[in-house]
Amino acid sequence: MAGIEKELKEIDGMKSFLFIMDAGKLQDNLIALIKFLNAKGMSGACICLNKPFKSLKSMLESKKVNTKNILFIDTLSSSRTELKPKEGAIMISNPSELTSISLAAGGFAKSNSGKRFIIIDALSTLLIYNHPDAVAKFTRYMASLTSSQGIKLIVLTTESLNDRILPKVQPFFDRIVRLDKK
Repeated sequence: MAGIEKELKEIDGMKSFLFIMDAGKLQDNLIALIKFLNAKGMSGACICLNKPFKSLKSMLESKKVNTKNILFIDTLSSSRTELKPKEGAIMISNPSELTSISLAAGGFAKSNSGKRFIIIDALSTLLIYNHPDAVAKFTRYMASLTSSQGIKLIVLTTESLNDRILPKVQPFFDRIVRLDKK
């Protein structure tokens, strides 16, 4: 976890990050990332593609992270439950709904102010549900949205991000960091 925190020390000077890591480190790094941003007084949105918001929120709260300033855009829970609005969460039917995810992120961007972030967990998961060109287009939109609104975009992905997509999304990030497997 020290790896991601070390890399984030430069967050104030950059608008967008892509962190590439081993799948086994994704959850720990996501929690460390949100905890770090929370400690900096930032509010944000987390696009949940790997873990339902209730599980992620519970894990964050167990680590003493204030989740009241985080909007969870949950693409997993609704596949098992009704699409009921939840406090602090927007429910999207599934990870293939890139337009709905974009609209939810856009709503967050336009309705909040101050130091903000949007986290996408994880780009590699989107590739399971969507064509690589659609994922690249979505990434370009998110980078444009966050840049125009003064929001930090932090995208996590696993090392399985293939060569067909990586060259398409690289231009949208100020910094791409490959975290070691240790």
